[in-house]
Amino acid sequence: MAEQMKPSGIDWIGDVPQKWEITKLKYSTGIIMGQSPDSELIKEDNGKFLFMQGNSEFTDMYPQPTLYCDHPNKISRIGDILMSVRAPVGAMNISDKKYGIGRGLCSISAKKFDRKYLWYFMQKSREDFQFYSNGSTFEAITTENLLNFKTIIPPLSEQKAIAEHLDKQCAQIDSIIEDIEKQIEILQKYKKSLITETVTKGLDKTVLMKDSGIDWIGDVPKSWGIKRIKYISSLKGRIGWQGLTSDEYTDEGPYLITGIDFIDGRIDWENCVHITKERWEEAPEIHIKNGDLLITKDGTVGKVAIVDRLEGKASLNSGVLLIRTIDGFNKRFLFWVLQSEEFW
Repeated sequence: MAEQMKPSGIDWIGDVPQKWEITKLKYSTGIIMGQSPDSELIKEDNGKFLFMQGNSEFTDMYPQPTLYCDHPNKISRIGDILMSVRAPVGAMNISDKKYGIGRGLCSISAKKFDRKYLWYFMQKSREDFQFYSNGSTFEAITTENLLNFKTIIPPLSEQKAIAEHLDKQCAQIDSIIEDIEKQIEILQKYKKSLITETVTKGLDKTVLMKDSGIDWIGDVPKSWGIKRIKYISSLKGRIGWQGLTSDEYTDEGPYLITGIDFIDGRIDWENCVHITKERWEEAPEIHIKNGDLLITKDGTVGKVAIVDRLEGKASLNSGVLLIRTIDGFNKRFLFWVLQSEEFW
């Protein structure tokens, strides 16, 4: 017989089993809100307590703080959930020892909860905390909102069963993720070697070869030439910013391509910023058109993209170079050369 359900009264949860309790975090947990000591009490050498202002030293499970405080105002309890109450609101770790905690953290202990079930429930609630986030310079959740955050409490036996089930299922999922990540790493290495082998040796493995004269390339097909990029293409870029600042970005107008707009060899037009037509006109040598080859020279150096799906006008910021090949040289071949191990 199916278990009877009831409305939880929480929009983002919906119905829950009839015998589950609906309450607030302040009635079902113990919460210690962090409080920062005077800055001169925080030190880098050994002290009585390791100390954290926020979540910057969180790991996957247990924090790794590097600062100390002999007399912190607030101290976490062993086994508590450490939660960030400032951006990113809801980041969590487990307090494996007593820590001094500053105003960016709180320490949450289980009262009516099985400790593992509380961990999973709080993980599920991370997105829900965004309904309570506020603040003009950074996101934060207030003490009042955290204390009054709605919780659902199954009977303790069910909590334990749910936690054990999630332990097993999540462990299996994590194992699959780890295997997939290893496969991705292997495929990425294979892709890089495939690009390198093909752009330096060609497709026909039976052709006569010659020494390229370049140690890191070795032999190449006998009919191939060896030239510097400057002899087969022109490189153009914005001279500095020409006074252009981010304050001048607009909601519409010509696109301004930056290094963060490169995704999988193409430009992400959806996230490109815009500049005025006047700013676009001042640098005609970098007026972008479909088919252009671009490469980043600042930040993550060497990302490459070919422009396509451009509708309208576009220019570059100072971190991106425009490469245009001369007649007779295939730009898509150069695109792959620029992604080879030899180029990197």
